Amino acid sequence: MRLIDFVVPEAIIPDMKARTKDEAIQEIVDTLAAAGVTEACDSPRFVRNIHWREELGATGIGEGRAMPEVGGAYMRRTCLVILRSRDGIDWQSLDEKNVDLIFAITKVTAAPREHLDMACLCCQALRSEDFCERLRRARTREEIVAVIESDTTEYPRPTESQDSAPA
Repeated sequence: MRLIDFVVPEAIIPDMKARTKDEAIQEIVDTLAAAGVTEACDSPRFVRNIHWREELGATGIGEGRAMPEVGGAYMRRTCLVILRSRDGIDWQSLDEKNVDLIFAITKVTAAPREHLDMACLCCQALRSEDFCERLRRARTREEIVAVIESDTTEYPRPTESQDSAPA
């Protein structure tokens, strides 16, 4: 499984409108709805759920990156929402720097393993300074998809026993 497997192009916002964390959370919810990833749901409740998760612990992981979690029974599929801010947003990050790359990971109640796999892939990708810089230079949704397609990291990584298992 690769990161690109979780990408829905309509859930990529190369130049988000939000200027605050609250506005960004609303933009995440609106983006998911517009991309058809959620069932009809109560938007204020959805936003409250994201805020509740944010209160549990910082999802601003530093170096301009955040990885909030979005989930619930109203999610149709596991996917990655990618938002980029030109000016940066105060996300109460661990390093207290503004965030310009947001990877919002969704979780579907019935598919917890997919969520964990995607979270691992996102963490690996966001640790790469080169990957993040290429995302920052990308100007369009298509360019962002191309950067993600270029990431060949797989998770879970095949083990010898999996490689040699009979088909």
